[in-house]
Amino acid sequence: LAEPSRILLIRPSALGDVCRSVAVLASLRAAYPAAQIDWLVQDVFADAVRHHPALHAVVEFPRKEHGLMLKSLRARPVLRWLDALRKKKYDLVIDVQGLARSGSFAWATGAARRVGFADARELGWLGYNERYSVESSLHAVEREMKLLELAGIAPVRDLRLYTSAADRTWAEAALRSADAAGPICILAPTSRWEGKRWPIERYAAVA
Repeated sequence: LAEPSRILLIRPSALGDVCRSVAVLASLRAAYPAAQIDWLVQDVFADAVRHHPALHAVVEFPRKEHGLMLKSLRARPVLRWLDALRKKKYDLVIDVQGLARSGSFAWATGAARRVGFADARELGWLGYNERYSVESSLHAVEREMKLLELAGIAPVRDLRLYTSAADRTWAEAALRSADAAGPICILAPTSRWEGKRWPIERYAAVA
């Protein structure tokens, strides 16, 4: 196929996985410097990638809203969202989520090239017309890089995240204020998954 001019990266969730998939975006930008590159991501995680200089636009996936609509048998708004996805006329779609939902998004685009893992779970691989076998024991980032390599795209291991100018201004002011009080230690003691929540009293002990 000719060099793609409109590319979609699919990685809707979860937050940590979204953040460590930015190397895929960096790789796509290096390979196709003139292309429009969009990222389909769950709406609540969109700000994690929105300001990346390699990205043209975020395609927000309102997972919670769509779930409520389908439960109440209101499928029309969901179908309209999928139709809008198809109307963007992507040439190349890369799905690094590898689930039924993300595979169905890839298929819905109607893109000429729809790339994903051959072992995508929940039959997600049915949404691709290019399926590549990648060793499942690899780290998630290395697995994504290998997928790109097999698809003919040179991997670029750049995991930098970017924030807005307003956020950087706030952070600089906060750090200047904190610097006067001495060294800074940051703890992040929360998680959506109960199994990942270290007991709060242990965080207190570390602090």
